[in-house]
Amino acid sequence: MKRITYTLLTLLFLYTVAYAQLPTDRTAATKIADLLMQQPAEDQAAFSTAMQEMEHFTSAEIVTMVREIEKKNTNITPITYALNSYAYYVMQEDKESQRKVYIEGLCTSLAQLQQSEKKAFVLELLKKIANSESVPAITPYLSDDNLVDDATLVLHAIGTSEAVAALMKALENAQSEKQATATITALGDLKAKQAEQAIIASIDQYDNAAFRRNAYIALSNIAGAQSGKLFLDKAAEAGYAYEPTNVASLSLDYAANRLAEGDKKGAEKITHTVFQQASITESAALKGRALSIAAAINYGKARKEILRGVLSPDATYRGIALQLLDQYGKDKESRSLIAMIKNASPDVQESLFNYLGKKAEAGSTKQVENSLANIRESRPKVAALRALSRLENASATNLMIQEIPQVDQEGKEAIKDLLLSTPDPATVQAIQTALPNANAQTQVIL
Repeated sequence: MKRITYTLLTLLFLYTVAYAQLPTDRTAATKIADLLMQQPAEDQAAFSTAMQEMEHFTSAEIVTMVREIEKKNTNITPITYALNSYAYYVMQEDKESQRKVYIEGLCTSLAQLQQSEKKAFVLELLKKIANSESVPAITPYLSDDNLVDDATLVLHAIGTSEAVAALMKALENAQSEKQATATITALGDLKAKQAEQAIIASIDQYDNAAFRRNAYIALSNIAGAQSGKLFLDKAAEAGYAYEPTNVASLSLDYAANRLAEGDKKGAEKITHTVFQQASITESAALKGRALSIAAAINYGKARKEILRGVLSPDATYRGIALQLLDQYGKDKESRSLIAMIKNASPDVQESLFNYLGKKAEAGSTKQVENSLANIRESRPKVAALRALSRLENASATNLMIQEIPQVDQEGKEAIKDLLLSTPDPATVQAIQTALPNANAQTQVIL
């Protein structure tokens, strides 16, 4: 075993030394050929050696290497593998000078390549390593429909004021919907406040709902002060309902982002308006989203509406209200819910019991047990029994057995599953005691 280990180490050493001892006066073509012979690298040692070799490439040699992907056009895997690997390699902390040389080489090569596909590959490399100095080389491609998406992604990755300025100028000079869409998307993702007015001005530039939706998304991310009125006006035009631009929902994204930036008053104004209008249009998802933001702004003010929401016949809105109660409410809220059970619809009763089974405090178990007497439908009965089981109520097992004759067949099967899964050690004894006096259907279940 030791002999094998020594042999491997010796071979590795000889390989590394051989690579390190390559002549220093090689031509660019020779250096590239020597490098590509080892690509893709078969192991970590070969990879490290190749990356160290590329550290000694000049920017001109990087250009020569990049141009090879267009000259060869086939079997370019070794080149693309080396170039892509080096992009990650130069992002290490101590490789700033190598990164600078690599960026310079890639930027220069962009102008020398002819095929859009190959330019897109270089832009993808620059997305990993580019900095503000790269912006002038990337900017020309913001006016190229074939490459604008790739170029905006690079500028988004750079994310500096220089990159934002280039994107804004590109939006101003956009010659097509695709160019405008790509630049607006990048500016929105960068939350570029200085672009707000330009994006607002562009909204009606193209008669396309997808374009307007993209602009609204960008404005909701930017969350500038000027967009508030726009969102309220456009949501009103849309009738506070879903339509292709989705502006009513995006107005709430805008409100949430304004709140995150500390504009509580502005966020509350939009949220309140959307909530009121969504109540009229009966848009449950929109109303629920508005209620969520209202609770984040001031739970005390939203509490009354949340408690009203848990009684909603709409399952979506009811679920949101219960989720908010769980997130912001206190233990005493359980008592309020228990009081609602008696007069609630069967669907609401089921939801309330499911919630109480997970969230009610131990002191509420007796009230949950007492409320079972007011339940007539099978599904809420089973939900109540499940809640009692989860709350480890001492009477839960006996209540399950007593309720078997009172529920439908689906309910009977559900109670059987509850009995099988209950942790109560007295369950078996309780079943044995109940069996002799139970009716035939209950005996089958037991």
